[in-house]
Amino acid sequence: AMRNSTFHQFLIFNGDTLFEADLPLMMEFCLTKKFHFCIALKYLENCSRYGQVEIDKNYNVTAFTEKGTNVSDGYINAGIYFCTRDLLNQAPKELASFSLEQDIMPYLVSKKKLNAIPMGGKFLDIGVPEDFLKAQTFLPQFKFINRTPALFLDRDGVIIKDTGYLSNITDVELYEEIIPIIQNANQNKIPVFIITNQAGVAHGFFSMQRCDEINQFVIGRLKDKGAIIQSCYSCPFHPNAKILEYKKDSLQRKPNPGMILLAQEELSIDLNKSMMIGDKITDIIALPGLESVLINRNYDLKNPPSDIKIFTSANQIPIRF
Repeated sequence: AMRNSTFHQFLIFNGDTLFEADLPLMMEFCLTKKFHFCIALKYLENCSRYGQVEIDKNYNVTAFTEKGTNVSDGYINAGIYFCTRDLLNQAPKELASFSLEQDIMPYLVSKKKLNAIPMGGKFLDIGVPEDFLKAQTFLPQFKFINRTPALFLDRDGVIIKDTGYLSNITDVELYEEIIPIIQNANQNKIPVFIITNQAGVAHGFFSMQRCDEINQFVIGRLKDKGAIIQSCYSCPFHPNAKILEYKKDSLQRKPNPGMILLAQEELSIDLNKSMMIGDKITDIIALPGLESVLINRNYDLKNPPSDIKIFTSANQIPIRF
């Protein structure tokens, strides 16, 4: 098909999957980065059915993991590809037919020429009978809707004072300066999400139930002041956890984008018009299109990336909604 086309750039889609990926964002990012072949990745909390795709901080694919070898969370190949005509030069000339996934991709990985970017949105793969059955109700109800900007907020250090492994509701202290920012988003019908690492659960300082109780208390305090939160996502995982259940290097743990990708399943979000506000370097989320800014609180913010803006208080942040 590529040889019979006069175009230089292409989008390729698997025929048995549906993924609510932001294609304009993907194409813009690939063109800016001058990628020749790029995979759209879907984040899953359990990848046991699929092979996983591992990437580095520059969106280079470093490895493919066979399905069934890992039941942890990770990225899978979502069946959407951006490529240029240069891909034709990678086709095995000795083969009359060949597999994109089995023949070309491993070769490109070995040459460090394969890229991939995480993307959010609803996903369905009808490759097994159970999901084919699921598609009978999923597809008739599915609707593509206009993407909305969103505001993502770290909890400790942005919404409330960071007391270190907060476990008592009585210790919750709101930063009043964040309230007008949330209210502004509410008035403009922009959803606001809390995105928070909670390693205290992993280390056994408090339970996940207590973490959820504190989150709901914070959301309730904000609501009382006319500031509405859409949802809260907490990551209890840590690679050095004392509680075995939470011991893993999860892609939900910031600066990884797993929690934001989960939020994109809840709502169709336009990352190009969204913002993440944090107070630590780990709050700079590695996700194409998303702007991250930091408030200088109690953490060392030396040597941040050159494109990251740092403010002394939340009320100085220029909100673009």
